[in-house]
Amino acid sequence: EEQRSLLALHRKAEQLEKDLVENNRKAKEMQSWAAEAEKKAEVLQTELRKREESLALAESSVQMREARMRSQAEADFKAKTEAYDRKLQEIVEKLKQNTNGDAVWKIMGDSIDDLRIEKDAVADAARESARQTPRALHPDTPVKAGDWVIVLASSPWYGFKGPVQQVYGSNVSVYLQGAGRTVEVAKADLGRTASPQEAKRAANAPKKHRDY
Repeated sequence: EEQRSLLALHRKAEQLEKDLVENNRKAKEMQSWAAEAEKKAEVLQTELRKREESLALAESSVQMREARMRSQAEADFKAKTEAYDRKLQEIVEKLKQNTNGDAVWKIMGDSIDDLRIEKDAVADAARESARQTPRALHPDTPVKAGDWVIVLASSPWYGFKGPVQQVYGSNVSVYLQGAGRTVEVAKADLGRTASPQEAKRAANAPKKHRDY
């Protein structure tokens, strides 16, 4: 009986020893796992800090780049605005210089960069034509013999010129050169014009030249 009891106790002791060994092994595994987990956590924290620093650096770089681009855009806009102002001022000055000239000028160009002034040939020709076309006389306009006139009325004598021969109130008699005859015409159908001698003197007179 005592041997059976001793044998049972011996078996229990062996089992306890095995359990202790197993528990120690598991404890060591847990410690190893915990240490590994701690190392991984430290690595992750280090990686996270690096990423945060990289992100902060990237944000700072983007902000600096945006600031440079904004500054450059403002500088470009200012330079272009000043260039446009100078361009417009030049055109205004040229127009002022040409105000007293004989030509008619106009502003050309589809954009500020292409703005320029050129002679308006159509308007210039119209003004020249209007300047060369005499105004019709008023019936009360003083006219004397020898004054040169041109027929403005729509008649067979339109455009003929000649000196006044006699005055009859609101009508005058005119010797029409080129027609070789004297006709009576109302003052309102006539306009003043230069005699051939006056026209020749005007044509031979020195003309003013302007540099543009």
